[in-house]
Amino acid sequence: MTPTVTTPIPDRSWTRHLMLAVALLLLLSSVAHGSLGLSTVRAALAQTAAPADVVEIVTFGWLLGSVAQLTFALIVLIAWRRARRGDGSGLEGASIVAAAYFLFGLGAFLATGFQPFYLMMFLVPACLLGWAVLAARPRSS
Repeated sequence: MTPTVTTPIPDRSWTRHLMLAVALLLLLSSVAHGSLGLSTVRAALAQTAAPADVVEIVTFGWLLGSVAQLTFALIVLIAWRRARRGDGSGLEGASIVAAAYFLFGLGAFLATGFQPFYLMMFLVPACLLGWAVLAARPRSS
């Protein structure tokens, strides 16, 4: 059996609390996106008389977004769980999630004429998670 390699991190409880809060927000977002969001999109498509194959493609694309959000939440939860043990080996994954959320959120925020939804649901969580990850990284000596 291969020994587990850990990367020790400083004991900063606020970073772990912030990671958990963002993970829970991503988890709730994935549920809302997959249920409430999908029903709203399908109802709007029904009013346009979109062909069934278009509705199907949009539905599967929408669900992929929900699964991606769920996956991001699980990655951050794993990072949080490891950080609770003082292990920073999950921080790289959490930083990728923060970067992906930031880049998508910034693009959507700019493309939609600065709609605050993208600021609140993507940019703010991305910045908070990125801040927590940076603060949790071990200091080089």
